[in-house]
This record gives sequence, C-alpha cells and structure tokens, in this order.
Amino acid sequence: MRSKVLVRTAGDCAESQAIFGAGVATLLASFPFDVEAASCGGYPKDIRAAIKKHVETLRALERETTDRLKGLDTRTFDYLAAQARAATGAIADKDALAAEEELSRCRESIPPVRRVCAQAAQALVSLIEEQAAGAATTASKQLYAQAMARARHSRS
Repeated sequence: MRSKVLVRTAGDCAESQAIFGAGVATLLASFPFDVEAASCGGYPKDIRAAIKKHVETLRALERETTDRLKGLDTRTFDYLAAQARAATGAIADKDALAAEEELSRCRESIPPVRRVCAQAAQALVSLIEEQAAGAATTASKQLYAQAMARARHSRS
C-alpha cells in the first residue's frame, strides 16, 4: 500500500494565502465598523424628538411669562423660573451634551441642537429671574431673543 505525500509548492501557499486574505477582507467588510454612520446619521432628528417635550414646556412658560407681565397670569415669576430651570436641566443634561460634542468627528457637520436649545433655555431662565427681581434690562431681553432665534433655526 502506497501512502500519498502531499507536497506543497510556494505557488500553492501563495494561492491559499490570497484566498484566505480575500475571505478575511470580505468578513471584515460585513461587520458594522462604521460607528460614525450609526451615531451621526439621524442625530438632529433624534435629538429633536428627545427634547421636544421640554422645548414645548419652555414655549408654554415663555407665553405664561408674557401673560404674567400683562397681568393675565397669576403665577409668580419664581414659580415660572423654577419650572423653566427644570426643563432647562433636562435639555442641558451633561452626559447628553458631552455625547453631542463627540459628534464633531462626523464627516458632515452636525448642528449642536441640544447645546443651542440649552443656551436658549438658560436665557429664558435668566430673563424670568431678572423679571422676578424687577431688573430685566433691554440687553438681557435682546440676548434672550437672539438665543431663541438660534434655537428655532437649529430645530428647523
């Protein structure tokens, strides 16, 4: 009985390595290594949905503050400021803002929706607090108007 001896030549090894390399390349290409696409793709849309309730609360507080100035709302400025601070805290979540900062690595520019809305929310809180103290100035009202304009633009 004769035994078969397998003899490989250098050409056979190179061919095997090429096939193996192509298989590995195909396998690697099928893995979702593109983390950027997952986190960058729908961010503005996702964040708008996530903070919508808080933004609506701030809009209502803005109207209520205006009504209070006209004498149509009996809630105190302190109450309105406390409600605005709570909504601002939810929008300006430190972890969420840090995650938004990480989006600077995205290929396409991602608008900092949460940061812009947080700034506008803080401007509203400051303005209500100034109204409560009787110290609201034209400059603070203008800063608030500018912050709100940027926030409305970032959400559109």
